[in-house]
Amino acid sequence: MPMLSEPPRDAATADGSPNRPRYPGGVRRRWPGKAQHRYCSVNARHTPAVRELSMSTSESAEHGQVDLLAMLAERYESPQVRGAAFERLMQRALQRHPDVYGPQRFAQVWRWAEWPEREALGYGADIGIDLVAEQTEAAGGGLCAIQTKAYATGRVDKGAVDSFISASATDDFTARLLVLTAPPTAQARLMIEKASPRCEVLHRSDLESWPVNWAECLDDPARLRFATEDRHTPKPFQAEAVAKVVAGFAENDRGRLVLPCGTGKSVVSLWVAEQMAGIGGRVLYLVPSIALMNQTMREWASQRDPAIPHRYIGVCSDTRAGHTAEDAPLVELAMPVTTDPERITAQLTATDASAMTVVFCTYQSLSLIADAQSDASLFGPVPAFDLAICDEAHRTTGIEEIAARKPASGAQRTVTPYSLIHDPSRVRAAKRLYMTATPRVYTESARSRVQKAAGSFDVFSMDDPAVYGPEMYRMSFGDAVEGGHLTDYKVLVIAVAENPVLDAYDNIAIDDEHQFKIHDAVRFAGCWDGLADPTTTTPENRVTGAVNHDHAAQRVIAFTNRIRNSQLVERYWNPVIEAVAGAVHGRSPSGGNGAAAELLACDIRHVDGNKNALERADTIAWLRAGDPEGACRIVTNARCLSEGIDIPALDAVIFLEPKQSQV
Repeated sequence: MPMLSEPPRDAATADGSPNRPRYPGGVRRRWPGKAQHRYCSVNARHTPAVRELSMSTSESAEHGQVDLLAMLAERYESPQVRGAAFERLMQRALQRHPDVYGPQRFAQVWRWAEWPEREALGYGADIGIDLVAEQTEAAGGGLCAIQTKAYATGRVDKGAVDSFISASATDDFTARLLVLTAPPTAQARLMIEKASPRCEVLHRSDLESWPVNWAECLDDPARLRFATEDRHTPKPFQAEAVAKVVAGFAENDRGRLVLPCGTGKSVVSLWVAEQMAGIGGRVLYLVPSIALMNQTMREWASQRDPAIPHRYIGVCSDTRAGHTAEDAPLVELAMPVTTDPERITAQLTATDASAMTVVFCTYQSLSLIADAQSDASLFGPVPAFDLAICDEAHRTTGIEEIAARKPASGAQRTVTPYSLIHDPSRVRAAKRLYMTATPRVYTESARSRVQKAAGSFDVFSMDDPAVYGPEMYRMSFGDAVEGGHLTDYKVLVIAVAENPVLDAYDNIAIDDEHQFKIHDAVRFAGCWDGLADPTTTTPENRVTGAVNHDHAAQRVIAFTNRIRNSQLVERYWNPVIEAVAGAVHGRSPSGGNGAAAELLACDIRHVDGNKNALERADTIAWLRAGDPEGACRIVTNARCLSEGIDIPALDAVIFLEPKQSQV
């Protein structure tokens, strides 16, 4: 995948290492003698993991997506007229969308009053459904009920979606789509997530990413057009990777592809699949999370060869894929998703000679496919896949006790969800491709300890060709940096003057001193200095918090290991830098007082896996939008922005907790 046009600049991360000078026990005290400095380890990191999911902010502004709701509010004073205008725009957009929706998903889209079968089926004039779409056979057929909510501000409450959920819960509709332009309340979100059949949600951030000039079609939806976006052209190393993988499968039924984050594993696997499976072929794509499933499906839909139609099937259990708060609910999937075992079997048994069938599945739900492929299936065994692709394949490694998996008489042995893909008797696929940026390998000493332990164990290590096949292509992070495919990073150590931080800590209203310590204030002050100007590292050579316009960070993500810690960053970051700025400069970063040096102002938001996908998407959109001079936007998160998830171009990544990984 092409990297971002604007390379990330300098970054700052504080690791909180115990090897750095710290305040003993977090006690506030002054030491005698001359002014002292606290040293804050700052990892100024150009982020190699950055990948771009949609068009850039500047391109978005040209099309005017961000202002759609504001334009509607300005043009139409009446909420009813505004809602009807938005409804007509969505009708046209869903008909014309070039990828996920459009003619490949919807054969027809009617407004409720214009739906030909409405009266024959006994429906009234207004029951809470705005649009009705006829789904194509590739999308599962049947009718999709759609409601559109044009909220420029505020939240969508339970009452606003209640009638839609109730009215569409009939046998007449096999799918539901809710277009939300504002976050739902907790009660509304719970109702949406528990709706059956599933209620898919299209968010405001999705609309804002569409390349549409809304201003041109506001009064005439027939003029709505999606700007043509260029498909990715393989870079030389990507073309080489595809060629070597395809050639490797000529002699092997398993193989490994190792590419660094941000170099396009997903699109490389798409090109491999189109060559090896193609029209009429069957592909299984495994992911560790629902969020990554949705993202990959959207990328494949936008980057597929126009001559090779795709038919997408989502397979997922009715619980969150990872059984943790960090994943997205099923409503976020922009494809027909199946949770019922019988329907899964029926869909997987059906063939489509006119398209390449792609089954997206979480590792946690792979047993549903394994059961469908068994001879005991009511619909007959599901055909084998031409290609199985394992994304984030390092997740499939591990040590398993064989005795714990021994089956009862006549039963199949049980395995962990991540290792099930290794078993050809359970998951039938002609070829298996294991993709990762970070191969996980067990050392000889680790294997020796396993062999000496009581019991028998299977060791799944990515250097085992019997399980993972040969390594067909590899690019190291170093090679990617040297080739200009990733951005290098620097490590800075920044000294922070002690007295201003002590004064700042003394003057901050702290809710809970057991949670927020003096070393937290030191880290925040050091990171603020590093983000403002990473080119000077000591107080003697810098003005605390002064902006170096050529290098200051403007978009930053901070990682913590606990939600509580991330909330503390949001709560205390600005009070610390306001107090430090007051102690040093007599003013805040946002104030003037005629000071010569401009100070870096920070706007910070917390996000975690407990927030719904719309709130998370809005936070990432906020980070992506705007380019304020002398200001920095920071998203602090815990267990949220997980592996493989696309984020906008960054200037910095902050690790506020010690990291054990060598990667």
